[in-house]
Amino acid sequence: MGYSGPAVSDGKIYFADRSLAKGAANPNSPFERAEVTGNERLLCLDEKTGKTLWAHSYDSNYRISYAAGPRCTPTVDGELVYFLGAMGDLWCLETKSGKVVWEKHFLKDFKAQLPVWGFASHPLVDGDKLICYVGGDEGRTVVAFDKKTGKELDTRQISLAFMGKDNP
Repeated sequence: MGYSGPAVSDGKIYFADRSLAKGAANPNSPFERAEVTGNERLLCLDEKTGKTLWAHSYDSNYRISYAAGPRCTPTVDGELVYFLGAMGDLWCLETKSGKVVWEKHFLKDFKAQLPVWGFASHPLVDGDKLICYVGGDEGRTVVAFDKKTGKELDTRQISLAFMGKDNP
């Protein structure tokens, strides 16, 4: 269960959900930010049969209000799919197999502040870049990654590209 929508591409449906750990329960008040153990996953289904082709699951202990699953719709770009979980875990996976190509963790890697309702800005593909709202330290609010390697790119290039200007 979550707040993200499905993505459909090339005969496949990608969607994210979350399950609670055994014995875990969400707080009585959805505004409470208690730690709730569980895992998030990205599933890939065959569009015609509904058969699960692959699933990528990982531990994700929520400390957010409304602890009901991922907020971001997966972003599909050719042979890669990008998924951002509610706790700031960004994954790049192969669409064919679900194999992890690269990953980033906004809280750890960028010292981002955890938003009240979790991370909810969908990753955006722009040419060879994957652009994400990170909210990290050192003024890294928006970060561009090389979409194939996950390498962080110079953010000045992002700003200039959005303004329609050449790179410095």
